[in-house]
Amino acid sequence: NMAGTPGNKFGRNDYFATPEAKGQTTPSKSSRKVFGSLERGLDKMKNMLTPRKRLNSCDGAVTVTGKGLCNVSTTSHHNPDSVLNELTRALMFKGISCQQKGYILRGKIIDPSGLAKLSFELEVVRIPNLNVVGIRRKRLKGDAWCYKKVCEEVLRMTAAGAVKA
Repeated sequence: NMAGTPGNKFGRNDYFATPEAKGQTTPSKSSRKVFGSLERGLDKMKNMLTPRKRLNSCDGAVTVTGKGLCNVSTTSHHNPDSVLNELTRALMFKGISCQQKGYILRGKIIDPSGLAKLSFELEVVRIPNLNVVGIRRKRLKGDAWCYKKVCEEVLRMTAAGAVKA
């Protein structure tokens, strides 16, 4: 069924044929199901193939290079576990409470009123180009001067191995 559009061509009354609209032109439900399922499958595949950073690495200390070497002190040790043990001993010897999560030690110095005076992290990391283990320092909260003094003392005690259990 064609609806006509009047037009005047060469003096005659001709009608140009235009198709009538037969309803909406949306895809059927079954085709949407098929394409939706394909898209979900592709999304799953993309997520599976995308590399992710591992938060808790079970294979040892994190390896740092380039920009990550900022605030890293080197040690003469090659074993990250022994460095971690020495750091823990030094912090305990200084009376600093610490929590360990993987190769990260979070230390807190609490003042007599119970508030945290200083909070910092010490992370044991690998430095591949020197083939040694380092300690990355990070002040989270508190006075920078106090942080500097505490880190210097703890690192000196760790390096000297002066702390004996």
